[in-house]
Amino acid sequence: MQLEKWYADVVDGGCVSIHYRASLSLGLLELAYRGQLGRTRHGSFSAGSAKSLPRIDGSPARLLLMTDGGALAWRDATSRPICLWSDGHREVTWNPFVLNGAVEGAANGRGYAEQLRMTVAPWRLGIDRLRWGRFCGDQHSLVWIVWEGRHPLRLVLLDGHEASLDDVNEDVVCVAPSARLDLRERRLLVDETLGTGALANMPWPKRIAPAAFLRGRERKWLAAGDLHVDGKSIDHGAVVCETVEWS
Repeated sequence: MQLEKWYADVVDGGCVSIHYRASLSLGLLELAYRGQLGRTRHGSFSAGSAKSLPRIDGSPARLLLMTDGGALAWRDATSRPICLWSDGHREVTWNPFVLNGAVEGAANGRGYAEQLRMTVAPWRLGIDRLRWGRFCGDQHSLVWIVWEGRHPLRLVLLDGHEASLDDVNEDVVCVAPSARLDLRERRLLVDETLGTGALANMPWPKRIAPAAFLRGRERKWLAAGDLHVDGKSIDHGAVVCETVEWS
């Protein structure tokens, strides 16, 4: 089993556009996924290998993606792969290519983009709750991942550098020793189970993903973020964050 999943977003004022691409190989079975979340959410699966995955191009490097509305380019793309989990044979590798980049083309704003490569089915990781989020300010970036369950994980990058994650909830992200991201003006974008939302149109869902995994509840928000260091506000920007709960 091999999954390559891309997530890329762009925020302009109070408007957010999120783009998903994925390629899944299960022996002789290959599936491609293409989805978008904005004012509405839509996605589709197709048989065969994906033909619309993002690509990195140019110098300085940009991440290029074709969308229904036209081409988008995220500036400041840099490969920085991080292994989130491995048992020696299978692994999960996360690569946040764009932590905070200007976006140009069919839409304009600032955005974030990441790639996830998995050679293990996600439901085999035993995650009870996933928390993820990203902050793109005028100058700074913050991204975090938390797994709760069989293989707990707490990871945060502040301006691309690994740090210690003290606490994260729906209102604040605390990073040791002295950084804090306050979230306000939170707006709910998604609140649905995986089986009725992101994976609703997956062919043969019972063969690929067990029912318990499809019952996971996904909630995603757009919020305003204020970044503080040593008690002083140093940046403002947009936050996109989510939780997925299986317990």
